[in-house]
Amino acid sequence: MRAACPPERWCAVAETLPVLASDLDGSVLALPGPPPKRFAGIRNFPGRIYNLIMKLIAGSIAGKIIAPYILILFILAMVAVFVVSRLVSGSLDEQFTNKLLDRGKATNEALVKVEAEQLQALRLMANTNGVAEAIIAKDAEQLRTFIYPLQVNARLDLADVLGADGQIILALRGDELGLDPESVIDANLGKSAIAKKVLDGVTDPLGDKFTELMIVEWGTAFYTAAPVKTEEGKLVGVILAGTTLERLLDRLSKEAQASLTVYDLKGKVVSTSLPLAEAVIEFQKGGPEPPILDVDQSVVDQVLSDKPSLVSRPISITGRTYRELTGALVVRGAPVSPLGIAVRVTAIETALFASRDQLTALFGGMMIVVLFLGLWLANLIVKPLTALVNANKIVQKGELNIELPIISRDETGLLTESFNQMVEGLRDRDRIKNMFSQYVTGAVADAVLAGEVKLGGEQRVLSIMMTDIRNFTGLSESVGPDLLVEMINRYFEYMIDSIIEFEGILDKFIGDGILIEFNAPLYQNRHELRAICVALRMRQMLLVFNEDQVNLEKPTIRIGMGIHTGPCIVGNIGAEGKKVEYTALGDTVNVAARLESACKEVKSDMCISETLYGFVRDFIDVGPRQALALKGKSVPVYAYTVKGLKPGLTLGVDLLTMPIDEVRRRVYEAGGELADEGSVYALEAGVAAG
Repeated sequence: MRAACPPERWCAVAETLPVLASDLDGSVLALPGPPPKRFAGIRNFPGRIYNLIMKLIAGSIAGKIIAPYILILFILAMVAVFVVSRLVSGSLDEQFTNKLLDRGKATNEALVKVEAEQLQALRLMANTNGVAEAIIAKDAEQLRTFIYPLQVNARLDLADVLGADGQIILALRGDELGLDPESVIDANLGKSAIAKKVLDGVTDPLGDKFTELMIVEWGTAFYTAAPVKTEEGKLVGVILAGTTLERLLDRLSKEAQASLTVYDLKGKVVSTSLPLAEAVIEFQKGGPEPPILDVDQSVVDQVLSDKPSLVSRPISITGRTYRELTGALVVRGAPVSPLGIAVRVTAIETALFASRDQLTALFGGMMIVVLFLGLWLANLIVKPLTALVNANKIVQKGELNIELPIISRDETGLLTESFNQMVEGLRDRDRIKNMFSQYVTGAVADAVLAGEVKLGGEQRVLSIMMTDIRNFTGLSESVGPDLLVEMINRYFEYMIDSIIEFEGILDKFIGDGILIEFNAPLYQNRHELRAICVALRMRQMLLVFNEDQVNLEKPTIRIGMGIHTGPCIVGNIGAEGKKVEYTALGDTVNVAARLESACKEVKSDMCISETLYGFVRDFIDVGPRQALALKGKSVPVYAYTVKGLKPGLTLGVDLLTMPIDEVRRRVYEAGGELADEGSVYALEAGVAAG
């Protein structure tokens, strides 16, 4: 089906409108006119002035800031001349009418779009397999199965299916209506003009589908009707798709950006998107009486005649003024009822064109304000920037003992603060330059900057922890390289979180193993307990990691952890200028590594030395004391497997500062077994054993 009405119909009668100067309530933008001759000299701007401005712009930031304001001043002057000249020579009422004509065309285009959408939905409904048979059988439930999804997808307010006898078989209503479907059904729908045309097999040059603005028992709707035929071409019924007039006007108003009013053939208001309801509410509250929007019969005859013309009038509602242009609502190329297109005449438009003297004064004042604003803003920005430029020149010479005052909190203040931070960073860089190339944590770098690390090396008692993945070789052979790398990286993420929680220092990754240090480069309280806490947390995190692996249908892993406490040599190890790293060396590191390897022998994931156990015996439960023959050791090393924290204790950083007597009290109250001998921590705190 072709478009219902060419939008040009709204333009065909534009020249018939009278110019009502006394009814002027607003304006639209005027067409540009030629500038007055007194401004022609601008085209011949003196060369020396031009060169001066270009030099100003290119030479400083102030020039770049002021130049746009000069351009704005020039544009404002041209706009002022343009507007004033149009005020003198133009017909503002005619221009406003042109605006209304544009809204009328937009309304007609939107109406054609609505009709096209309804036609598209009808074609889908009528051509759906089984619809014709369901209509013949008057099977409403089967029809609902076919029609309802199409109605929802097309967002139709109304969908009615009639049999060949004109009786309603199915009536569907959109959920957006918010009404009882039974209240918006017209039993006489089959007697409507478009339904009868379809059922009678009527066709016209536009086809066999018809559209009409119908007044039904429950209101007014914009209906489109289409026939339903069998494969043999037999007419078995009709489907009507429609939109309520209220929702139609709401959509058309939004797309046309105007308020719409539909009148009946007697000039009475059928529906409107003007704020008439607000006027009624104000009247009920004691406000002014709402206006009567009805139009005279002469207006109806004028817009619906064979030689139609448009009628313009002002409307005032709730203190707001509108200009309405009344024409014809056209459906399938024929006018069906009067349609009013209204646009609000704003106070800004009225004031803008009230007095050209006031307008000239306004532009003059704006020019002065803008010019002074540009000069003030340029100085405000350029002053701190100039200070930054001068300070930057000093820094370029290698002089880093400079700091600029921060005089504002805007972007220039932030820039100044960033400059000061940069200079401070350069000073810090000089302090640590050639000292080290890379450290694994920020704590090492902070300690270096604070002068707390003897980069040449020092002996210190550390707690060393070594971890390793069990049967890593077999695991690497069972999975591909990409999967292996992804899995190991995720495993390291879990383990590193455990290290950071208790402030351990991740020295390095050794293949699939991790070397962790405690009590270096910064001294730490209870560093032995910190190592135990990290190991216990790793045990927990490994369970979580393996659960994820199972859910991802990937292999799980097992690890071994060895921990020992003893003297180490710590410092920068490597080749200066090539590769230097802060690490620990000594027998303590070797024992921790051997204890990790011994986890297979003792059949546990955690093995700690007797030396370390002497510090933490108040906190953990262990297995039997075992003598281990470790590689590289001439005498046995006594060690324990770790079961976990004693009852009553919770893994967390609070353990690092909890008094020993409080630890023992909690263990005792939880029914745990107290250590027979006091830990080193207990002895240092003067707490007796048991």
